[in-house]
Amino acid sequence: MMMAPQSIDARLAALLAAPASTRIHLMGIGGAGLSAIARVLLQRGFSVSGCDRQDSVVIDELRQLGASVSVGHSASHAAEADLLLVSSAVAPDHPELEAAQQAGVLVVKRDHFLAPLMAGQRAICVAGTHGKTTSSAMIATMLDSLGAEPGFIVGSTILSLGTSARAGRSGGPFVIEADEYDHTFLGLRPDIAVITNVEWDHVDCYPNPASYQHAFVDFAALVRAGGAVVICADDPGAASLQARLPGLEARWVSYSASRPADWQAAVISVNAAGGQDFDVLHNQALVGRVTLPLSGHHNVLNFLAALAACAEAGFDVFTAPAKNLKILRKLTGTARRLEFIGESYDIMIFDDYAHHPAEVRATLSAARQQFPRRALWVLFQPHTYSRTHALLTEFCDSFENADHVLITDIYAARERDSLGVAASDLVRVLSSHPDARFAGSLDAATATLLDELRAGDVLLTLGAGDGNQVGQRVLAGLQARDDSRVPALMSDRYADLAAAIAQRTGLAVRFDELLASHTTMRIGGPADLFITVNETDQLVAAVRLAREHSVPVMVLGGGSNALFSDAGVRGLVLANACRSVQQRDGQVVWAESGVNLAGLARQSMRWGLSGLEWCVSVPGTVGGAVVGNAGAHGGDIAGSLLRAAVLNPDGSLAEWPAARFQYEYRSSAMKVLLRAGQPAPVVLSAAFQLQAGDTAEMEGWAAGFLAHRRATQPTEPSVGSIFQNPPGDYAGRIIDSLGLKGYSIGGAQFSAVHANFIVNLGGATAADVLALIDLAHRSAWDVLGVELMPEILFLGDWASQPPYRSLREQAS
Repeated sequence: MMMAPQSIDARLAALLAAPASTRIHLMGIGGAGLSAIARVLLQRGFSVSGCDRQDSVVIDELRQLGASVSVGHSASHAAEADLLLVSSAVAPDHPELEAAQQAGVLVVKRDHFLAPLMAGQRAICVAGTHGKTTSSAMIATMLDSLGAEPGFIVGSTILSLGTSARAGRSGGPFVIEADEYDHTFLGLRPDIAVITNVEWDHVDCYPNPASYQHAFVDFAALVRAGGAVVICADDPGAASLQARLPGLEARWVSYSASRPADWQAAVISVNAAGGQDFDVLHNQALVGRVTLPLSGHHNVLNFLAALAACAEAGFDVFTAPAKNLKILRKLTGTARRLEFIGESYDIMIFDDYAHHPAEVRATLSAARQQFPRRALWVLFQPHTYSRTHALLTEFCDSFENADHVLITDIYAARERDSLGVAASDLVRVLSSHPDARFAGSLDAATATLLDELRAGDVLLTLGAGDGNQVGQRVLAGLQARDDSRVPALMSDRYADLAAAIAQRTGLAVRFDELLASHTTMRIGGPADLFITVNETDQLVAAVRLAREHSVPVMVLGGGSNALFSDAGVRGLVLANACRSVQQRDGQVVWAESGVNLAGLARQSMRWGLSGLEWCVSVPGTVGGAVVGNAGAHGGDIAGSLLRAAVLNPDGSLAEWPAARFQYEYRSSAMKVLLRAGQPAPVVLSAAFQLQAGDTAEMEGWAAGFLAHRRATQPTEPSVGSIFQNPPGDYAGRIIDSLGLKGYSIGGAQFSAVHANFIVNLGGATAADVLALIDLAHRSAWDVLGVELMPEILFLGDWASQPPYRSLREQAS
């Protein structure tokens, strides 16, 4: 028979007051939540036992601390315990739980246990959809550095403190990460509540955004009279809470990095170490300048949240400058929050817990800030069917800072697939990304990464499941490579050039680099020499050196709108990773040629500038777009280009006004030179004249363009549209009328979604694609008298197989 709540509370309080004589058993002790509680209980002198489905490093650590832990569940485990502590994941009819209840053992869920555990200490409870782990860790670190001896329970290891939990000093502050899942945080009684943001999540518990928002209202209402609620003024969900609780007898404290607030960050800049420098203002008065070692705008906000919470608890970080410096050096983050895993072959591997669209966006922004010039690979494991289904479309722009995105199978966690959603649906949402693809299982993803990662790349695994194992596996695979895996130098023909490039730029030249991993079609043979350039000066120097050594040179952007020969490319290929974007002269946006088009469009919209919204659904980079007059949805490059900086074939620098490109439909004077195989200038950067626009309206257009792309274009690897639309007609309609839609040769196919796309079904070669192009080209001419003109470029060594000859010229 269930006890009345009052008797449960009284019995629980009595047990917690007598640690020496109380044994507590934790079901699922290896999980982040219960393992942290177990650490606190052991430090307080309780006898602790537990069980879990499998062994782990965490369980081994708990055993070393004195816990008795069994692997597997049994009805006998809790029989001798005084208290059984369970998480929300334990079913009410679990045999172990039922046996404990029959034996008279007090059974308490984690959400009802935390408040009594903190009794007698000042509870600082940190909630929010994102950022609560890092903010909690920062608060605990600051308080520890200031001598407060805080207790804390955080959802990840605090790297500077070496643990996720500590009992703390009796009567001192206790910091707890307040989890909203299953309404767990509503069992707390905060003295100080921090709410970082409120953005719908945990859709299996909260069926709609309103129910999620209401839970945070209830949480804020739990703050004790005379306490404080610290909220982020930059987040609409958090900022709206105060108006919904007008009678709350607690102080409301705000923080912001973009508007006036009680605590504010201003003059934010990225420092040489990849962290951030900024001024801190309290009530509009400057109190100090901070050097934060963590990257990412979200970490500036996390720092402000921690600063405000510590101040409300009576601890001022800025009173002792020397101690302040010590504190800042300790703010190194937590495990699984952009955590460095290892490095091998100049490939750096990181891991992050991000699994919500906003978290992914923030994490990749931080990673790009830290590594502005390196190719960024992302391995993303979607977390739960319900979250993926509910938030699917919100992922559309989350990966814009990544160069390559691999999506694994969905991590089911506690769910079964009843919604008909799959990882392939997410790949379709990301159809405008230059390289987003389905990777399958973790084993398959590992194999792909080991095959395609190159020196200088950065790999970031994202997700709340077990996808982080891929990073460890890739690191082990890289470290296991022997010297026989490293390509040998080809011939002395290029040795001098490679040495000159290395000396001038510091970049290592790679030999026999397969271009398939650098193109959207996933097709292309080896480049004799290959480097990735991160700065315009490096690009200019490498091109000039190649020409001085009489070696052919090609600059590669996003790898779209071009078919690369199976024989590869003779000479030097430069992968362009120059990605700086700036707002200049009010409504002019300047971008380096390696900037992703979708990313350029998004950044322009953030600045309130209109004119490039059509780019959100177009793959490729600024350089290629300027050359080819890329366009979509009624817009094109010609409509907004002011000028472009170029490197001429003779090595001189010049500026081309837009008129000099002589733009036509998907072509330009520069593209004509390239198509004819003649020396052509290299685009280094471009300036675009935009107009002020309404951000919400622009976002609406962008969402419509993306939706149109997803509905009308294939998601399999392709180069984009193959043929130009002839006057008054559509190439796709013509190919369809010829009965070729869905027709395949080898691994290449005229897409069944849009016939003017040829897709790589797996293992396609350039020869397969060319055979389909020739078939459509010849058939349209023979049957309809229409010549389909290729929109794409044919790049590389086509000596044995000329890619295109005009049928019209032959006929005349």
